[in-house]
Amino acid sequence: MTRRNRRPAADHPDLMAVLGLDTPPAEGMVDARPAREHARRLLDAKWGTRSIALRAQVSRHTVQALVKGRTTRDAPTRQVRPSTAARILEISLEEVPPCRPKHS
Repeated sequence: MTRRNRRPAADHPDLMAVLGLDTPPAEGMVDARPAREHARRLLDAKWGTRSIALRAQVSRHTVQALVKGRTTRDAPTRQVRPSTAARILEISLEEVPPCRPKHS
């Protein structure tokens, strides 16, 4: 945003995405779409974000940001680390979600 008028600058990433001019991934990052789509398929197969995070050995907040965004106003994450994407993509849809202890 520019300071003076509080409007997004012409090269602001969100504006670029709305216009369909996505920025290339930052150095060391990859496109999150394949991992997001796979995570959504897992969610449709009755996996939870905690189960995905536990199995992929990533933070639950990472999975939530990938699927829904960091807050209700944010768009889902567009870029992730290659290791995060690989860990999520290696989860098979036929695999049974890991059990977690129930709290009483």
